[in-house]
Amino acid sequence: MSAVKLFLPALGGWFFLYLLALFLFVRPLLLLGDGGSCRHFLNGVYFFEHWHIPTTNYMSSLSPNAPAVTRCLIGDLVSGGAYLLWHLNGVVLLAALALALALTWSYQFARARGLGVLSGLLLLVVATMASSMHWSA
Repeated sequence: MSAVKLFLPALGGWFFLYLLALFLFVRPLLLLGDGGSCRHFLNGVYFFEHWHIPTTNYMSSLSPNAPAVTRCLIGDLVSGGAYLLWHLNGVVLLAALALALALTWSYQFARARGLGVLSGLLLLVVATMASSMHWSA
């Protein structure tokens, strides 16, 4: 039961709602300002249109049709499905949910491990910087 409690919103639900509102209403284009976001949902759309995983970098203008491997197949399929169902709004909603959950869980895990509120928020700053570096990489 204690392992399940880590994922319940009792320890950080307020922060999840704040982050979700921030991503959805304050800076929604932040989640689309990266080529990685586009690559994910375009690979997913490609799969749903051709029913096979792309094996070439068909999106590159520098090296078109160079061999490429999809590293994030499940994320590509989920993003592509969200795009086909709800267009870019679906991609933003999906990305906002994923980021808000990841950041909230980092706070919750810190609190469950015995860190105080301030230490948990400090760890959240580190997790936010790490995820923003990944997001823009």
